[in-house]
Amino acid sequence: MPSYHHGNLREAALEAAAELIESQGEAKVSLRSLAEQVGVTHRALYRHFPDRAALLAEVACGALEALYAEMQAVIRQAEPDPEARMLAVVESYIDFALKRPATYRHAFTAGFAKRSAHPGLAKAARALGKSFGALVEALPPPDARQPLPKEDAIALWALLHGMIDLYWGGSLRASSPTAARRYMVAQVTRQLGLQAT
Repeated sequence: MPSYHHGNLREAALEAAAELIESQGEAKVSLRSLAEQVGVTHRALYRHFPDRAALLAEVACGALEALYAEMQAVIRQAEPDPEARMLAVVESYIDFALKRPATYRHAFTAGFAKRSAHPGLAKAARALGKSFGALVEALPPPDARQPLPKEDAIALWALLHGMIDLYWGGSLRASSPTAARRYMVAQVTRQLGLQAT
């Protein structure tokens, strides 16, 4: 568990909160419990976070930023072919959600509910949306006369998010996370008319 050293209290608290959310759930997070974990008084944390909601919002923002960073890293490393790049990013998005389920859920539920009070959350969400938009716009149009509309980026994001939620809820029956990932990628491939890899 992260601990406080030489002025990094804010980062240590956010890291501890993120780990606690992933291992035990958001309900277990409190400023008092985090203060004990990082070795300070809870009053010290209030200098960085006015309340629990502010702390949780920052954790959600960090999760969205981490997801965005992973997507950008994949974009930089992927093949120049737009379809291959799209599928690589889709796979990385699914992997993030399946490997860090509580973190992902927190970012897209508790986090999004607090966007109006925490502008950083809205900014991080917009960055993700723009990433999907750029990927979709780079794809060759299925009809030479009509480019893919920008709305396809939202449709893609909704498809991914919906399938992930269905998998966690037990409605998307798959024998393993690997099988679920394979199914989700196949659905995106079919919906966007991409070439299967």
